[in-house]
Amino acid sequence: MGVFQNRPLAFACAFSALLATGAAFVPWPVRLPLCLALFAAAVGTLIPALVRRHCGPKRTVALLSFLLGAVLLFGSWRFFDLQAGDLARSAGREVTAEGVITARDDSGFRTSFAVSLDELDDKRTGRRVCLTFAGTSALRVGDRVRFAGTVVSPEKDGGAFRSADGFSGAILTDVDGTTLLSEGHFSLWTRLSVWNDALSERLSERIGGAEGGLAAALLLGNRSHLAGGDSLAFRRAGVSHLLALSGLHVGILIAALDRFLRLCRVPRAFRVAPVILLSFVYLAVTGASPSTVRAVLMASLLYLSFAARRSYDPVTALFTALFLILAAEPYAVSDLGLWFSFAAAGGIVVFLPAVNRLFDRRGRAPHGFRRFAARTLKAAVLAVAVGLFAFCATLPLTALTFGEVSVLSVPVTLLLSPVLPLALVLPALALVFPLPPLTFAAGKVLALLRAVVAFSSARPGVTALLDDPRPLVFVLLTAAALLFCAVVALRRRWRLLLALPVLFAVCSLVSAYAVVPPAGRGVGLTYRSAGSREYLLFTRGSGAVAVDLSGGNYAYDLKADLNANGCTELKELILTHYDPAVTHLLDRVAATVRLGGICLPVPCDADEEAVAARVREEADRLGVRVRTADGTAPLPGLSLRVSHDPGGSGRAVTVFAATGDRAVVWYDLRDRSREQTVFLAEALLRADTVILGRHGTTPGAVADLSGKPAASVWCADEATGVVGLPEGAVLTRFADGSVNCLLR
Repeated sequence: MGVFQNRPLAFACAFSALLATGAAFVPWPVRLPLCLALFAAAVGTLIPALVRRHCGPKRTVALLSFLLGAVLLFGSWRFFDLQAGDLARSAGREVTAEGVITARDDSGFRTSFAVSLDELDDKRTGRRVCLTFAGTSALRVGDRVRFAGTVVSPEKDGGAFRSADGFSGAILTDVDGTTLLSEGHFSLWTRLSVWNDALSERLSERIGGAEGGLAAALLLGNRSHLAGGDSLAFRRAGVSHLLALSGLHVGILIAALDRFLRLCRVPRAFRVAPVILLSFVYLAVTGASPSTVRAVLMASLLYLSFAARRSYDPVTALFTALFLILAAEPYAVSDLGLWFSFAAAGGIVVFLPAVNRLFDRRGRAPHGFRRFAARTLKAAVLAVAVGLFAFCATLPLTALTFGEVSVLSVPVTLLLSPVLPLALVLPALALVFPLPPLTFAAGKVLALLRAVVAFSSARPGVTALLDDPRPLVFVLLTAAALLFCAVVALRRRWRLLLALPVLFAVCSLVSAYAVVPPAGRGVGLTYRSAGSREYLLFTRGSGAVAVDLSGGNYAYDLKADLNANGCTELKELILTHYDPAVTHLLDRVAATVRLGGICLPVPCDADEEAVAARVREEADRLGVRVRTADGTAPLPGLSLRVSHDPGGSGRAVTVFAATGDRAVVWYDLRDRSREQTVFLAEALLRADTVILGRHGTTPGAVADLSGKPAASVWCADEATGVVGLPEGAVLTRFADGSVNCLLR
């Protein structure tokens, strides 16, 4: 196989990309001297070659590797230190800045903007930062603003700060600290983003419904019109790569355009220019994501090689595209989409030729039905091989990044393969030619695609957790087998070793299911309290129920706690109070984990009835069932009761959960009605564990637990006092984090 054999440029590009990846994790005092050392080594390799007027293969490989490595290291040093380093190390510092808004993101609780700065603390700069408002803002793309704010650390920014998008840091401000200077400042990329939004909205309206939003996501990469739950459904079905523009989308559109030009009798030499030109136009309009850039660069090299009548080497093209992307945008090294795209493409490019050679036959070619059967068998085997090698190549990244993988990725991808070309070409035609037959046909094809994905994602157990040591061992073996088979030149008799990565991948999934906690283990309890994020999570086997205690944005915390307990789905989310922001919470949770249902408390007044109606509308949009609290047990062996006083979001809440021999009580230190005071007193007499909640508790409040049998007390706030601690009880205090126990 020998992937780098007789490919000096491919090896040099891969070597430099590996250096650039490592450079993102080392400080600048190491990075810059290493860059200079590589440049000196390149000069030292070049001088003897010029003197002897001969440069052998090994010297060529060394020269290219040193030179390209120095180029990427210098680019990464400039970005990660001169732009990002100082701001990232200034968390909590007050700054004043001026710049132009280039993008806007409304995410429920707050509004975020991408701002290209001109000044920072009265100094000229070219940084790109994420500006976040605690509330809503009327600012728009193209506005020039001057603002004062606080630099936010990446850990506390809630995911808004991402170096993969070129952000140097994040700044938190408010409306009072912002001044609008002027409007209408649009750069080229800003205009392209505006055009993308306009085209996406037009396409979504023409096709209509959830299918229109899916068309905009598939064709233009704009997910703002995607129906709630669709993104999670694609991820659970293992086909989320269909929503990320990649070589698959570009290849289908280029093939359709090339086929059209061939039908118009356009010679091959004259087809190259329009195909490459329209490919780069599509790249610009869709935002130039790394996966799309890779596909367009490789397709351009392919067409240029055809025009020049030269051989096309996909391995060299792949690594050359990787080098060009990292040279143009050093921060792309932090983009997960880049590595997932190149890993999948690398697995296909490296291993597929070996599978293709299995069908090479010598002698007379078959005719008639035998020829048709042979072609059909070859196409089916190659389609399965493409899916398996892409799956195996991305499995290590998936395990390290997400900790879970869909077991239906390959079969669902194969099932949707005949539908996807129509799902891309028909919306593209409907966007250019708004004819009713085209929009109708596109809507029907997209409806079929959504139905297949929804049916596949709704199956229980479609995702397997890979964050346990046993599955991770097989994941590492998969990566080692891939590297071994790719680098070592295998003879014909040893090509069966290509099945090793697939075998280890299957073992990873089998072992992942083997480590799921059995239902007989008991009911697990996780209590998380971190700022405004507070909830209780009950798990048993692969089932889980969460009790919302704050209405905060804890979707990612909830997913992490679910996975830590061996769960990938949430059977029910129980709400304890009505708050207008709860609809945003449902949207975030449903986009992160599969949510089976919502349990609402009994509304006590007209305002709560109105919020309940909005929650039901949101649940209907998300495809989630809704019920009102009726005392039923959401998990086998668990009795759960939530009691609250009337009074909107300021009501007092008590949660009582019990198994056969253990009981837990969570309550906040608010003023309570007589009925709930009686309920709380009865619950405390049965509780083995008492949790004093943070949400709604007044600082300095005191809880009297004298005469109670509790063996442990959890206190989420240092400001909360406890008197009359039961004899022998353990008191646990913490500021931010979670506590776990097992209710047997």
